[in-house]
Amino acid sequence: VYNWSFVGPALAALQNSNNNPVFELENYAPHAVRTLWGWSAASVSIPHPGGRTTQPDLSDDDPQGNYLLTAFGLRLYPEDQLPAIKWMHDYLLDVNRISDDRGFLFYSVCWYPENIQAENPEQKGWTTFVDSTYGVSVWRNRFRDENDVVVAFNAPLKRVSGHKGPDNLTFRIIGKGNFWVTGAGRTGEIAGQTNLFPATPSVREKEPDGPQESYSFKTWKKDDRFFASASGSSLGVKNHNRKIEVEFQNENTAVIKINDSSENGKVWRLNTPEFNAVEIFDNGFLLTAPNGSQIKVTAPSEQIKGKISFTKVRYGGGTSQHNRGIGFGERYWEFNNAVDIPCDGNLDVKIEFYGG
Repeated sequence: VYNWSFVGPALAALQNSNNNPVFELENYAPHAVRTLWGWSAASVSIPHPGGRTTQPDLSDDDPQGNYLLTAFGLRLYPEDQLPAIKWMHDYLLDVNRISDDRGFLFYSVCWYPENIQAENPEQKGWTTFVDSTYGVSVWRNRFRDENDVVVAFNAPLKRVSGHKGPDNLTFRIIGKGNFWVTGAGRTGEIAGQTNLFPATPSVREKEPDGPQESYSFKTWKKDDRFFASASGSSLGVKNHNRKIEVEFQNENTAVIKINDSSENGKVWRLNTPEFNAVEIFDNGFLLTAPNGSQIKVTAPSEQIKGKISFTKVRYGGGTSQHNRGIGFGERYWEFNNAVDIPCDGNLDVKIEFYGG
């Protein structure tokens, strides 16, 4: 989205040029034609201080976004995508919650198409998105309201310049009006990562030296369940292999299963924003959102090698510039709750939505 704040106006100017009376986006930015599909699948209309767009905070980026890409999409994208893009624009734009310091609203005012009928992106199959070149999957149960559920799995086979957080084989969960599973924010420090570690990370610890890309990535579907698997750690875990399974049992619940195997994984950590209450029990823990919705995280007792515990980790680590924290509701939150399950190499974790 940040790149589009530069690229979008340039492409619009090119399209307006007398030298280019016929403009097709795929002729100038062919890799961008699927961008709105993937971005839409990952964006949930949950309020934060700058708007209503909450997204998986992959790499070292932020979870709060905005509607800007829909405005450029309405101007530049192929006609067959415009009804779904208009639906996303209306879903994400709240005129009562606009932080417009870069003039984003200008583009919406200029390019909003009154003569196009909005179409729910579900009708285009946008609930599932896979980029096998980069190594990311996004699964979504529906497009309706802030209670939509999104699960993302990130196994970067190559890294985007400028955002290279150590998050191989990480996952994110958004849904039921809440942000459940986060990353570390804009930092190279690893304590805020949701992943498997060789030891409990210290507060300012950085990623170890060595290859930082994932080694493999694949996805498949069986019946009504979605799967992905990948290998390769940016945290020093030897032979880390992770498999994720996602099942949307109905429009209100989801079950996510994480299977981890490794030679030296000792700490399985899930980071969740500090506004989620944590209740620990013998073989797992319960997270409760401010709105009362809950997810339960469990693992087989025989795989747990000690007491489950949690601590606070500053979102964004020691970074001060461009680190507002986790935008949610009316404010930005400074910390994650990092919940640790001790293990010995392997762990099978089940995450279930319920309540609320």
